[in-house]
Amino acid sequence: QSQQVLTLIRFFHHFALCSFEFDATETAEAEMAKVLVKPQLEGHDLGTVQLDMQSVSIAFAAIWSMDKEDRADMVRNFQNTVKQVRFPGMDFSIVTEWSQQAVAGDFTVVKHTDRGTILLREHEDGEIQGYCAVGITQSLESLFQQHPEPMPFTVNTGLLPFKKVVLCQGTIMSTCKPSSPELEAIAKRFVDGEEGVVRIIERFG
Repeated sequence: QSQQVLTLIRFFHHFALCSFEFDATETAEAEMAKVLVKPQLEGHDLGTVQLDMQSVSIAFAAIWSMDKEDRADMVRNFQNTVKQVRFPGMDFSIVTEWSQQAVAGDFTVVKHTDRGTILLREHEDGEIQGYCAVGITQSLESLFQQHPEPMPFTVNTGLLPFKKVVLCQGTIMSTCKPSSPELEAIAKRFVDGEEGVVRIIERFG
């Protein structure tokens, strides 16, 4: 399954960054991707370019910065394209769910469990939710083993729906952006063992 996810991401990034909707996006994240990543994709067949991790991170950030309606239009065009080309053994339908349900931004890491790593996210309306997330090719716990700070600490990433789990998009960046006092307080309580302070989402939908 991990290889399937990586292939989906490769096709999705290639189509997205070469799309009309993306060209019309003028966010800082999109402008960076147009300079650093898009030239690597242009002139190549869809899904044939393997980007390095930094480029993947830039591509994801740019896609999540798109206007939701523009991104939805882009994904519909993506689905129509892959249906016409017919890639054997590939199910691209999940990409629509990524566009609609993905949660991207800053998350506070508070606990590792047998089911995954608990990440807290404060949404724009002030609601704080927890997500139990897993990695694509390895656990998030193993990815965070070298992190210089003890929990809780904050990272920037994206969470995707995939079958029955919440999947981390595979690129994780440290962030110095301060958390709100409310999130900091809840994160500390969670680390101290008060696990019922927020609702934990283990699957989207």
